[in-house]
Amino acid sequence: MSDVKDFVFIKSNPRDKSVHLAGIEFHEFMKVQTTPLQHLLLLKHQVQATSFNMHTLFEYVPKEEIPQLLKENGKPSGDFCWLDFADDSGLNELTEQEIAELLYLGHTMKHLTPPFYRKLQNEFVYLTEEDGYANKLYIQQFEKIYEWLGVILSRKIRHAKKERRLLGKAKDIDVLSIPPYAFQPLLKAMDDGLAFSVLQTKVSRQKIEMPFWRISDYTTFDFMYDEYEMRSKEKPHGYLVYDRKQQSWSAVVLTK
Repeated sequence: MSDVKDFVFIKSNPRDKSVHLAGIEFHEFMKVQTTPLQHLLLLKHQVQATSFNMHTLFEYVPKEEIPQLLKENGKPSGDFCWLDFADDSGLNELTEQEIAELLYLGHTMKHLTPPFYRKLQNEFVYLTEEDGYANKLYIQQFEKIYEWLGVILSRKIRHAKKERRLLGKAKDIDVLSIPPYAFQPLLKAMDDGLAFSVLQTKVSRQKIEMPFWRISDYTTFDFMYDEYEMRSKEKPHGYLVYDRKQQSWSAVVLTK
């Protein structure tokens, strides 16, 4: 089976502002946040050092403890379901119905009502049973996913693909982040499911080509990985192409 570091899978659902992801881990998600999160309300987890809210009976990670959480749990093991919230006063105002909705969300990884709460002022919901392998995110400002995806894919290319420089020293590839507009031709394919291969990315002096495949025929993440294993041995459905001279990204779709 392919390693989760070898590729990134995304299946988007703009209607309910959710995405299914593989190949992106908690620490990578946190690093692309331009505005630091306030606090993390833990719905289902195995985090050891937490605080406790008596009204909701939920544990949480205060803002000042998030850096330590990242240091100790950059890739959490097991269940890790949370959403951000602004302050304790919002937690203490939640109704029994809202608490029940959050319990259901953490237990089933499905929403009963849109999981964005005025009292909590949350921007995200992060749900996983195995971080990086099978994640589900709800995003209030949904278009941000394309910005994050571009930054994360570019970082993966930089770290995975080295270039030989003077004296034979290897160095990370110099490449700009993929801008959101480069994904525009791929939005419909992302709604069905799209996998980008870091491992099979080709680098030359003129360009960088990251292949992608549509993967829509699956019912679970395990089946998705099996499908990717087969598809990635076939001709790609297209490439994300970086022109190194022009320093620009574009999407090239080869098959409809």
